[in-house]
Amino acid sequence: MRRREDAVLTGTCALLAARLRLPVILVRGILLAGAALVPLGTLTMFAMWTPWPTWYGQLSLGAALVLGYVLLWWVTPDDAEQDRARALQESSAAVRGTPRAVGATSPGAGRLPAVLRWLGLALVVTIAMAAALLTVISDLARMLLPPTYQSFATEGQYLVVHWSVAVMAGAVMLGIAPLPDLDRQRWSGRTQEVPRAALSALGAAVVLLLLTLVYVALALLGTGPALVLLAVGPAILGVLATLLVPWGRRLWKGMREETAQRAVAQHHRETSAHLHDSVLQTLVLLQRAGMPEEDMRRLARQQERELRHWLYAADAESEDAPTDLRAAVEALSAQVEDAHGVAVDTVIVGDAQLEDVSPALLAALREALLNAVRHAGTGVGVFVEIREDAVEAFVRDRGPGFDPAAVPPDRLGVRESIIGRMERAGGSATVSAAPGGGTEVALHLPGGGR
Repeated sequence: MRRREDAVLTGTCALLAARLRLPVILVRGILLAGAALVPLGTLTMFAMWTPWPTWYGQLSLGAALVLGYVLLWWVTPDDAEQDRARALQESSAAVRGTPRAVGATSPGAGRLPAVLRWLGLALVVTIAMAAALLTVISDLARMLLPPTYQSFATEGQYLVVHWSVAVMAGAVMLGIAPLPDLDRQRWSGRTQEVPRAALSALGAAVVLLLLTLVYVALALLGTGPALVLLAVGPAILGVLATLLVPWGRRLWKGMREETAQRAVAQHHRETSAHLHDSVLQTLVLLQRAGMPEEDMRRLARQQERELRHWLYAADAESEDAPTDLRAAVEALSAQVEDAHGVAVDTVIVGDAQLEDVSPALLAALREALLNAVRHAGTGVGVFVEIREDAVEAFVRDRGPGFDPAAVPPDRLGVRESIIGRMERAGGSATVSAAPGGGTEVALHLPGGGR
């Protein structure tokens, strides 16, 4: 997966260097040299004293490197989901009252400003298209249309067509490159404004496309058709704008309203689930008859600290906080065992970094543990398996069991805090009867560790 915080343009070189265990500066230098070979090979084609193998070898080597970079960029996923989760967490922290969420940086900003990154992507696509046209596509055209293509090549006009098509491909990339940044801005909740840089990039792409078409018409057809195209093109764009601009404004307004409503609903569900997991569970324990006064005070103080931490310091990590999933599950089991006095046997296979696993898994696992120790009252078993493609967790007790379908609709313990929470995180959860009596809660979350 390509990580934007390690990227200059797309993160492909950083990913390739990490997989090959090479210095990232070496990989970037090789690819930059390959990109420079494409225009160099084009220039050496005009040198009459340059032999054919020299400039063709330069074009072929540059095309292999640049097209390989573009292909690897296309087939490898980026960290958009992690950026989305981070942005939603920061925006929800502001709703919960976390002061640090104010002025938080946008997720996945990268090492270059947005405008320079868009221009770099457009340049990469331009060179890649030129490399494909001057090598692979030219060879296929010579084989399929030898007489026509050879006569066209002798006029020297095929270079104009090739590089013009490459520039138009780069212009299209310049127009669509801001779209991922607009998505990240929408995830962060900033949907009330349209960034001027994105509109400038779109306008520059349209102007570049028009100028390239006029240049091709001048080079191939002459002055008359080029002037006609220059006069008719803006008129056609103006007519299309009268139709497309209202559609675009209406779609943008609807998307903005839908995003705001969805964010409010998401915050409401998360807040309800958290209050149920913490405050309501503590209130239920305090209602037990015969509980010592000291235990009641201890539970009240513990719940007060947890609630204050969630409200005002949810994004802060203590110095001794666990950094991997194994330690986090063990700490969770120990907390539940100490708080309720019920033995919790924990078995964990594999490991993963805690930042690479959705917090919903630990939250749902905690709720399943609390339900098991509260209703079963006997020993509880926890089994967590961390694979390369998924994380699975099982909580099993030996209590009387229950029917999930018979739970009243106003009870959110299993329905929202476990099943709903896992579904919102892209996973799944099932509650079933365990072999030999009791209840088993199974949690499944795509994405694993080592």
